[in-house]
Amino acid sequence: MPYIDIQSRACLAPNLGSLVRVLRKESNVKVAVLHVIQDLVDNFLGLFPLTCDYCHSEVKAFAKALSRKPATVGDYNWAFTCILKDLIVGDEVRYSKCNTVAGILGSVRIESPFDSERAIEAQGILDCCSMEFYRRLTAPYEDGCIEKNGDVF
Repeated sequence: MPYIDIQSRACLAPNLGSLVRVLRKESNVKVAVLHVIQDLVDNFLGLFPLTCDYCHSEVKAFAKALSRKPATVGDYNWAFTCILKDLIVGDEVRYSKCNTVAGILGSVRIESPFDSERAIEAQGILDCCSMEFYRRLTAPYEDGCIEKNGDVF
């Protein structure tokens, strides 16, 4: 779940804010977000160096902030949730945006030749993030559409 304590937010939020501001300027935000999340997952897995072509210095600064803590799986979930909520969903929930979030999280590759336990944790971060988006945004949106348009079942 994307609920981290106030001290962790204070440590991570400035670098995350900088990253989100730079990502917002990318011509293809969806692809940039996928690459950034992929790079942060690789960082979680201990694969270095960071290779993201998008906003490299901001990704590096955020990864450094994560490593100073040390970061938990919840910190990564919180970060991914914030990035996706701010850059993909925005202020208006639409099914296409929810679908994009699921697609981005489902497209991240988990490759850890060194530590399969860490790879399991990384997959859990992505899955829990996706499930939380579904629970908090997609399901209520779909329920509203069912009320408005009728159910398929």
